[in-house]
Amino acid sequence: MEMPRSAPRMPAAGEWSALLAQAIERGANHLLSLQTQEGYWMGELEADTTLESDYIYYLHILGKADPERIGKLANYVRQRQLADGGWNISHGGPAELNATVKAYFGLKLAGDSPDSPHMLRAREAVRRMGGLERTNSYVRFNLALVGAVSWNLVPSIPPELMLLPQWFGLNIYEMSSWTRGFVVPMAILATMRPEFRLPEHAHVDELFRDATRKTVLFDWSRQIVSWKNLFLALDLGLKVYERFPWKPLRKKALRAAQDWTLAHMERSDGVAAIYPAMMNSIFVLMAMGYGPDDPKTAREIQEFAKLEIEEGDTIRMQPCVSPVWDTCIAMVSLEEAGIPADDPALVKAADWILSKQILDAGDWQIKNKDAEPGGWAFEFRNDWYPDVDDTAFVLMALQRVKFPEQARDHGLQTGGAEGDMVYRPRARAGILRSAP
Repeated sequence: MEMPRSAPRMPAAGEWSALLAQAIERGANHLLSLQTQEGYWMGELEADTTLESDYIYYLHILGKADPERIGKLANYVRQRQLADGGWNISHGGPAELNATVKAYFGLKLAGDSPDSPHMLRAREAVRRMGGLERTNSYVRFNLALVGAVSWNLVPSIPPELMLLPQWFGLNIYEMSSWTRGFVVPMAILATMRPEFRLPEHAHVDELFRDATRKTVLFDWSRQIVSWKNLFLALDLGLKVYERFPWKPLRKKALRAAQDWTLAHMERSDGVAAIYPAMMNSIFVLMAMGYGPDDPKTAREIQEFAKLEIEEGDTIRMQPCVSPVWDTCIAMVSLEEAGIPADDPALVKAADWILSKQILDAGDWQIKNKDAEPGGWAFEFRNDWYPDVDDTAFVLMALQRVKFPEQARDHGLQTGGAEGDMVYRPRARAGILRSAP
């Protein structure tokens, strides 16, 4: 017979403060143990399985579909399938159509039979959620790029966007930095339409709920005057324009988009240092005639591969990395925990943070011409896009660190009640008024 368990003893009133101090000390010590040799902290940036699915697709286009790597990516995708056959985009969330289509397509490329039980459940989930005809523009673009669906299913992305003046509401500098990094390479690929063909078995016609809608873009809104109908009408006009043999600005616009993409590969760990922009920019290089082994393409491939996390029989992907942000979180946490301001761990982290300050020009100066550079970005190197959030957090992290005398080379100044060396970061106020 099992004896009844007694309730755990609650700490007495006077013990809570001691327990809290112990918890803080253990937490701080653990955080200190995670600091890298270089001085920064970096945690994993988690995402949904669309990244692994797209990476399988990317490796096939690249011609580097190593069976072992593909197998590990596919293992991770399979492990994340929900009981109803779909895949979600948030932890514990319901199945989502676009993630499910990408997973099905990726697993088909990986060699999974469409008649296997998990693929049948996935196909049923897609059709239950509306079919391929209900997917978003990104899914359609990727499928059209390899000939799996018609380009008529994809909204037009004309490179002439590059030539629109700044006062025009749709110019690329009215987009966020990450969106701009997606759209410009996509405009190039939609115009050039390179022959990225995949195995015949990778078709996805079976995912359409209605076979008569294989060339229908999106349904028009019943509300005649609506943003949706406006954009569909605009797309219709652009598709008519695409059929014209004479496009006087096309070559100039395409060259501007290509030059922009090539320029934004420099001074960064890939275009915008984020997954979709990095992947599409590699495709752009290939469309422009740079082979996968060309030094320029190889560098971008190497940077992209750094987003892989291999663990056992799986590979999962990060959308980007966040060392600057994570280091600031760790520094502020340690400072709040009571770590001395001159602790070597804080000094080392601060020194690393200072080495990441961006003092070169960036896209933000298109709209903020008077401010000098001086901010920080999220990643190891993304010099085109310092941002407000990271710069503000860096200043919060640095302001309480006491630095030794030799730190004068960093432009730090004497301050504090006892004349200790403290941070007076060189970030200009102007960066705080700019948009990334």
